[in-house]
Amino acid sequence: YELAKSKRKESDLFTYKARVLRAVDGDTLRVKIELGFGNRIRQYLRLREIDCRELDKPGGKKAKAFVEECLRPVSFILLRSSRSEKYDRYLSDVFIPLNSKSTVRPSGPEAKITYEGEEFLYLNNELLLRGLAVRE
Repeated sequence: YELAKSKRKESDLFTYKARVLRAVDGDTLRVKIELGFGNRIRQYLRLREIDCRELDKPGGKKAKAFVEECLRPVSFILLRSSRSEKYDRYLSDVFIPLNSKSTVRPSGPEAKITYEGEEFLYLNNELLLRGLAVRE
């Protein structure tokens, strides 16, 4: 075997591909994360540094419906995470691939990133830009 230096940046080290099982509310997702080498884990994610209204409060169901609409046309998301919070949910930045079936387009440049040549909607920022979340 021979070791080769990776071309990945340090910021890529905690970037994972995941399949969304369901949106719990506007800022919490249940996902199946691909860890590599055929290993997967089911986990709750909390969108990092934002807070959406609870489902029983005005705007809570609207935020969840928006997240579901963003996720509908995709088979996977990218997430970046480094730690969990007090409820054992991983605090994450969530990126949704933009494709021809996407019905939601970024509201501004802060809600879009390019990763390995593909464009992604930065869900955390999009929720803020649309007034569906506040910065936590």
